[in-house]
Amino acid sequence: MSTETSTRTNVETLRQASLLMQANAVAATKGPWTTALVWSPDSAVTSGIYSNAHPTGTPESEVASPARKAARGAGGIRDPRNARHMCSWQPSVALAVAAWLDREAFDAERRVPVHVEPAALAVANAYLEAAAR
Repeated sequence: MSTETSTRTNVETLRQASLLMQANAVAATKGPWTTALVWSPDSAVTSGIYSNAHPTGTPESEVASPARKAARGAGGIRDPRNARHMCSWQPSVALAVAAWLDREAFDAERRVPVHVEPAALAVANAYLEAAAR
C-alpha cells in the first residue's frame, strides 16, 4: 500500500468514526446525564444513569437503569465507577470528539505532506473497534 493510499485510508477512518459517533450521539437519550445509586432486590447497590432532560422517574429519563429488570433480580451497573465513566461519555462529549475527528480529517488532507495525527487516528480506530463488538 502506498503512503498516499495509507493516508487516504486513515482520513477515511477518521471520517467514518466521526459519522458513527455523531449518529450514536444524536440517537442517544438527551443529556445532561447523571448517576445515582439504586438498591437492587438482592440488597446490592447498583448504579443507574439518568437524563436530566426528562422528568425524574419517567421511562424517558432512564439512560441505563436497573428499574425495568428489578422485578427479575437483575440489572443495574454494579460498579458506580463504571456508571460515572459511562455518564462522562454523554452525547455532548461524543459530538465534540466527532467534530475534532472531522477537523483532523479536513486538516490532514491539506497538510504537505499529507499527515494524519496519530492521536486522532488512535481515537477513531478504538471507537470503531468498540462499536463493532
